[in-house]
Amino acid sequence: MSDVKDNKFQKAYFFKRVLAYLIDIILVSIVATLIALPFRTESVDKVDNQILEVTQKALQGKIKTETYTTQLNELAYQKAKLDGISNIIIILISVLNFIVYQGITKGQTIGKKLLKIKIVKINGNELTFNDLIFRNLLNNFIFFDILLAVFALIGRKPYIYGYRSINIVETILLIVSVFMIAIRKDGRSVMDLLTNTMVVKVEEK
Repeated sequence: MSDVKDNKFQKAYFFKRVLAYLIDIILVSIVATLIALPFRTESVDKVDNQILEVTQKALQGKIKTETYTTQLNELAYQKAKLDGISNIIIILISVLNFIVYQGITKGQTIGKKLLKIKIVKINGNELTFNDLIFRNLLNNFIFFDILLAVFALIGRKPYIYGYRSINIVETILLIVSVFMIAIRKDGRSVMDLLTNTMVVKVEEK
């Protein structure tokens, strides 16, 4: 009988999973930003400033939500088209952290190591790279990032339609997963159920 089935492992606390994820996202963002810095252009900085201005206007009520959404979609496309190298770097760093590194450490990212939690197979089998690929392509939105990068290469309309649709799907997945982690006794999210995994505490040795 496996340790998981024998309840030797305890589910990871909700706040630990959230904090571990935030740590990982921040680290990925910092590393990707530093690597992409030499490739950043003034055009990208200009678009970033425009996004900030449009967002401030929306928050101040100076423009309608519909106008804000339209302008933001257009600016997002412009940035994706201009900043393709940065997008590729973010995808690669995400894959290295959430799939490669987590596979080498048998279920732990840097964030999970710091919070002393890990991913395990609930049936007691060993966690594989295939499990992590399937789990993290959607769980950490890597697949959606890849899709958006492809749409940006295809053209404006595919990108904007894809951007809108993906934002909706990401939001739904995030809300459902957070809800499941918070209320389920085993703390399993959508991707945990699909991959037969569970995030558990790491016992102190």
